[in-house]
Amino acid sequence: MEAIQTEANRRQQSALETPSQTANCFTVASDAKAYLNNAEFRAQARMKWPDKLNRFPFNLSPRLQGAVLKGIRLLFRDQQEVNLNLINALRQSLMLQQQLIHKLEGLQMDARAQQAEILVLQRTIEQLRSQE
Repeated sequence: MEAIQTEANRRQQSALETPSQTANCFTVASDAKAYLNNAEFRAQARMKWPDKLNRFPFNLSPRLQGAVLKGIRLLFRDQQEVNLNLINALRQSLMLQQQLIHKLEGLQMDARAQQAEILVLQRTIEQLRSQE
């Protein structure tokens, strides 16, 4: 019975002493924010003709370029709206994830403190038993 209790205590202690993964989570969150910023920038409707396409025959008429850009904006308006909504949803999800990580850190600290108190109480009980 005591062997089982000792093993359970050892497992709890090792689980509580594992290094926090939050630094890694915040790095991933930072990368995700950068990706979302890039996606948001790229999801905006084009108002200017791309430099890569500004050559013959596309550079013959600025009016034609404007008409093509308007047509593209019209065709892809719904997709751009969906993309921006997805980006906003991912941002909110990322914020929620960070809040949960902070709460998890607090719970881990509380669990460590309680585990330390339990160990002190167990030692006290063992000392009292040995004095009997």
